[in-house]
Amino acid sequence: ESRGLGDVYKRQTLYYRYKAQKQYKELQELLINGATIMLKNGEFNSGTELALLLIDHFKKNRVQVNKENIGTLISLFSCYKTDSHPGKKKFIRQAIDWSRTQENNELGDDTLHNIFAESCRKSQQYDEAALHYVRGSNPSNYADMLSEWASKGYPGEEDLFIARAVLQYLCLSNLRDAATIFKLYKQKHPHLDTPLMNFIRFLILSLEQDALPLFEMLRKHYAK
Repeated sequence: ESRGLGDVYKRQTLYYRYKAQKQYKELQELLINGATIMLKNGEFNSGTELALLLIDHFKKNRVQVNKENIGTLISLFSCYKTDSHPGKKKFIRQAIDWSRTQENNELGDDTLHNIFAESCRKSQQYDEAALHYVRGSNPSNYADMLSEWASKGYPGEEDLFIARAVLQYLCLSNLRDAATIFKLYKQKHPHLDTPLMNFIRFLILSLEQDALPLFEMLRKHYAK
């Protein structure tokens, strides 16, 4: 990346000049164009460096989390043509961190989570994908991934995958998507009838009806 290092140095010099002069529009264009070119050329170290400078600028200047800026980060992310470079995970982590707002309960932007989840699923990083899916807004795709993931696990443990997903949603106070993903997964596995599946079904039912007596009965029954 010798050529990329020279280019990134020039762009960093301009970056600090624009930053000092508060020329933020020029600063953003500089970083976006530079990161895009380098990432597309496979210069991942240099490209990531500029991309992270952009996110750092977003954070420090409280740049609004909106459709345009989210789109910019998604566009940059799509330029990574590898799953092995550590810069990709750094980019994901910093992008989510910037996008945390009160509106999304500090979970990060759901559109970013959706994109990152699909990328992790594609490379079979199912654990990482699950963390993004549960904070995203696509329980249907999450259910598809769970079935894919379960098919690679041990026979007889298919119920563990959906149970974990439902509990993840409930920990985030998202009963709606917990119920949705359970229904979708059950449709894909109609013959899956285990004590754990029954427990999850009754748990969702008790929470939907806000029925404390039913929940207490459920807790006592399955505590045996």
